[in-house]
Amino acid sequence: MRICVIPVKEFQNAKARLSALLSPEERAELALAMYQDVLDVALKTTYLARILVVSRDRVALDIAERRGALVFEEDGSHGQSAAVELAAQIAYRLGASALLSLPIDVPLLTAADICALWSRLADLQSLHGAGASLAVMTPARDGRGTNALLRCPPDSLKCRFGLDSLERHVWEATTHEVIYDLYENPRLALDIDTPEDLMAFLAHGRPGRPSPAPMGSPDDLGNSSPAVATRTYLALQAMGIWQRVY
Repeated sequence: MRICVIPVKEFQNAKARLSALLSPEERAELALAMYQDVLDVALKTTYLARILVVSRDRVALDIAERRGALVFEEDGSHGQSAAVELAAQIAYRLGASALLSLPIDVPLLTAADICALWSRLADLQSLHGAGASLAVMTPARDGRGTNALLRCPPDSLKCRFGLDSLERHVWEATTHEVIYDLYENPRLALDIDTPEDLMAFLAHGRPGRPSPAPMGSPDDLGNSSPAVATRTYLALQAMGIWQRVY
């Protein structure tokens, strides 16, 4: 058994760095839309791993529960690293051999991207043996953050999400002799945290129109169409975001 965890911050407190463009209500709507897009994609890969949502936001948990995902309600807001480490404990109790952590703010994510992460882990296992401590990391587009973190076993290295997390995760892996692989993927790298990130996302199209520029991928997965991030695009369209920024 393997688990894919999606930690969810309370929507009302989400995306503060977008406050120059979006109101608190709009930021909450955007976070909810992105979460549902990522959850939809993750649920297409349940043949690879069970989906677990960790949050104290009742809306997020209710949505996940209705869709058949596992849920765990946090007793407070302890941050992404704490939520993922909590998921690791749950994974062990359930007998899971590996744990993949995905953020909610990567709405261009596809099922093929998730499959590729698990495939990278399988490649490492074939090279180093099933008993090796392994990790697969996907860098954020700034090259400093970590967007996806796949660990086998679920606690093979300590989570260090936050500023310069990629460097810290690599340090953890090196220090504790965890064999790791960096899986670079432009869809998974584009997390929407800042106005610049949002502009990069908008540059890939709008509802009902083809994307003007291909995303590309190391695995030649092709271009991400707006249909991949349906709820996110529609939420932004309802806010009139294109009229604000163009």
